[in-house]
Amino acid sequence: MYADVIRDLIFTSEAISSTSILSVRVSSDEKAILQAAADETRSTISEFTRRKALEGAEETLTNRTISTISAQQWEAFEAFLDAPPQSNPALEQLLNRRPAWQE
Repeated sequence: MYADVIRDLIFTSEAISSTSILSVRVSSDEKAILQAAADETRSTISEFTRRKALEGAEETLTNRTISTISAQQWEAFEAFLDAPPQSNPALEQLLNRRPAWQE
């Protein structure tokens, strides 16, 4: 869920057309590592750092152990869990198929 929200924020036309500056202090050794990695990916140090920072932020948000939802969302979640399973013939067929490594 958070990854979708973040991705939506990043790729909206407003986010693409507007820029803001984020300054980060790094040692010369750290900058050299970042530059080497940017060179390896054929991108600028700014593009590389931005991309990796966003990937890290997205991972941090998606790996949260506590998520807060409203009472209405909780009720919908409980109803989903309490509902009988729906038939899924494609899944049943897949589960009954012999694995490729056993053929």
